Amino acid sequence: MKKSVKIALISVGSVCGVALLTFGGFAIYEACQPSRDYNVLNPDGGFNRDVLVQKYDDLGSVSDYTEHFSAAEASVLAYTLFQDNEFYATRGVGTANASIVTQNIFSTQIRAGNEFFEESNSKSMFVNVAFRMYEEDGETIQYRGKVGDDLEDGVFSDEGVLYENDEYAEMMGRNVHSVETYIISNKTVLTGEKEASWYGETSFTKTASGYAIELELDPYLSVANYVRQMKTISNLAEYPYFYYVHLSFTLDKDLHLVELTTHEKYRAKLSSIIASDTEGSLTTSFYAGREEEIPLLNAPSFSL
Repeated sequence: MKKSVKIALISVGSVCGVALLTFGGFAIYEACQPSRDYNVLNPDGGFNRDVLVQKYDDLGSVSDYTEHFSAAEASVLAYTLFQDNEFYATRGVGTANASIVTQNIFSTQIRAGNEFFEESNSKSMFVNVAFRMYEEDGETIQYRGKVGDDLEDGVFSDEGVLYENDEYAEMMGRNVHSVETYIISNKTVLTGEKEASWYGETSFTKTASGYAIELELDPYLSVANYVRQMKTISNLAEYPYFYYVHLSFTLDKDLHLVELTTHEKYRAKLSSIIASDTEGSLTTSFYAGREEEIPLLNAPSFSL
């Protein structure tokens, strides 16, 4: 059950979740727009992660993983290997562009043993909003604040809202302990040139330093969880309508996550007559095994 909590200041994050607030006076006025009902979806169709990890372990060191895993399988495996680390950190920066307004975005997630942390900040000439979430022992506390002089410097109120983890996931589409925003499965990954956005079609290739994965995702099924976060944080009139979602992964030679760049375009409805198209891009770096401390409420969240 949700309840308000207040603690001392010294006590104890995708592209558009907070960026949707930027539209302001530049929104497009329409009587109607495309809509999709995400409440009836069951888009999982996912991979058995234990099976993928066991196959990976059994293979040992191989010269070319593209001969053993599909693009979708390798992506899910890379996420799983990363999240199995007892310590990790991520750092993402990007933009969301709507009409003549550009929103700058910063996000980070940290795991330190059984404690998890996430921060998501967004700022433009019209909007300034920041969120911090702390998860431990089946509960998550969410704090709202403002971005300071630097995009990575949030200033937060000590008034937080406490959720049970299942309640938080229902509201936001995922828990803080997950770094996966989109649903990747055989149902959601599009293959073939006809299905591709201008960012390219789905592929899995070996490179000089490791591997590159391009995933073109179904813009309906893949965002079934993500739209919950967007609607909740940005107080939208209804779930956003996605035109495309494309993910570009960089992996090392052992299929460990190095970097992910997301590209997406969607239409968000702020009221019964106001909607706007937005194009967003976010590049996230992954640091497996990095022992970052969970920051205090108004302490810096990430140190390079």
